[in-house]
Amino acid sequence: DKMFASKLPEGTVSALNYANVLSLFIINLIGTTTATVLFTRLTELNAEHNEKEFHETLWTGIRTLSFLLLPCMIIVSVCSPWIIDLLFHRGRFSLENVIVTSESLRFYAFSIIGTALNQLMYRAYFSKKDMITPFLCYLVGIFANVYLNWVLIDTYAHIGLAVATSVSVFVIFLLQVLLFKKENKNNGI
Repeated sequence: DKMFASKLPEGTVSALNYANVLSLFIINLIGTTTATVLFTRLTELNAEHNEKEFHETLWTGIRTLSFLLLPCMIIVSVCSPWIIDLLFHRGRFSLENVIVTSESLRFYAFSIIGTALNQLMYRAYFSKKDMITPFLCYLVGIFANVYLNWVLIDTYAHIGLAVATSVSVFVIFLLQVLLFKKENKNNGI
């Protein structure tokens, strides 16, 4: 995003960075904490070869994270102008900077759930000692992000970059879930 944003007006890279840091704050506060706790449980269940409870725990974790983060995503998206104004609007941070940063945050907010769910999914893969599948999913996500950045930047500028990131996060999540289901379908799950 920063490489593409360097072609946009001055201050856009900083605006995207501030918006991304704020969305990552929520992800780290709720998503990473939950995924880390569940990782321990998933690893134990895999060691016990308890596939049924492993999958129940994983899907319960997905539902719980979605339930916890959906309101956060909506609040951040709707309140982004006020959040940015409160946190940054002073000194050299102009009203124009507030607008660009809040627009970026509004669309980065849609990646909050996807990023947290990705953390949970790759921990589920890691607990099964599969590091290749998440790597490949993230590789596809990176290519999707770059392609979408390239397509959207001319028309939507900084908003297009934030949208591209949010979409690519969900591409990664969907790939991880689909491949996980496919791999475990053979096990009768």
